[in-house]
Amino acid sequence: GGGEFLAAVPWALLAGVGLATLVEVGATSVSGASPRMARTIALGLAAGALFLGLIGSVGSVVDPSSKLHPLTDDQVTAMRWLAANTPEGATVLVPTDEVWGYDEISEWLPAFAHRHSIGTVQGSEWLGADGFDAQLANHRRILGCAGDVASCYAAIDPAAVIFVAKGPLSGPFSPSDCCPALRATLTESGYEIVYDGPGATIARSGD
Repeated sequence: GGGEFLAAVPWALLAGVGLATLVEVGATSVSGASPRMARTIALGLAAGALFLGLIGSVGSVVDPSSKLHPLTDDQVTAMRWLAANTPEGATVLVPTDEVWGYDEISEWLPAFAHRHSIGTVQGSEWLGADGFDAQLANHRRILGCAGDVASCYAAIDPAAVIFVAKGPLSGPFSPSDCCPALRATLTESGYEIVYDGPGATIARSGD
């Protein structure tokens, strides 16, 4: 996320300074005002604070890059199916059209499915610089196949199980299907579809 994440700190500090200034101005104004005017000022400040809070809440819902969008129950169910129906040593490839910092499906799949996701960058910081760079390179290769057919992903790791998530992947207003071309060409590229539910299509190599 780079600047977007780093900018949160000074923005939060500035917001705190602004709020403290408003409270100070309000307290000064109320101290010498009549009871009626004091209530009016207090209500005005409260209304302003509620308005700003509402704008922030709506913005978090509408902004596709917001990190406040959860996985759907159907996506989690598909990940748990993966845990129960694939070998423990299976590797998983998660197609995505997001940079790694916004790729929630890849981020959460190892936690719910207990399987190694070859393109998940989160957590690879513990592998050192080389390990992190290797995971980042894998994710970039997967990202390079966004919108492409299944053979593009097969070239990355032909043995990996492919987990194609369904439903909004970047908030409630994102497209309901990230990968129509991939989904339509799985069997043509030698994959067997082993799960096709409301949360994901899961395919494994037919070899």
